[in-house]
Amino acid sequence: MIRGKVVSDAAKQAAEDIAKKLDGVKSLKNELQVVAPSTRAAVKEKDEAITTRVNDRIAKDSYLKKAGIHAQTNAGVVSLSGEVQDFMTSAQASWIARQVPGVKSVKNDLTVKEKA
Repeated sequence: MIRGKVVSDAAKQAAEDIAKKLDGVKSLKNELQVVAPSTRAAVKEKDEAITTRVNDRIAKDSYLKKAGIHAQTNAGVVSLSGEVQDFMTSAQASWIARQVPGVKSVKNDLTVKEKA
């Protein structure tokens, strides 16, 4: 998976083409966001603030605070990653993140631990 901000659709495609050629890459998910240079600083600042608020809310939730969930924001889209105990924890994390002002959507990339 590639994430971040690029200046054009051509740059997004070029990054994807390069990543696909790397040894060991079997599939690729391109989540690069095209952001004009003039708005990049404002988008980055807003994304950092959203990430901080999401992580703060997760840390304050008694059910989620020890779950090891990591949030990252790209153009208002929050991606959640990590490994959680069960589907309820995963769903709770998505719901908490979605309640944060400024969040456009939530991508839940959390994996659920397999029971032994």
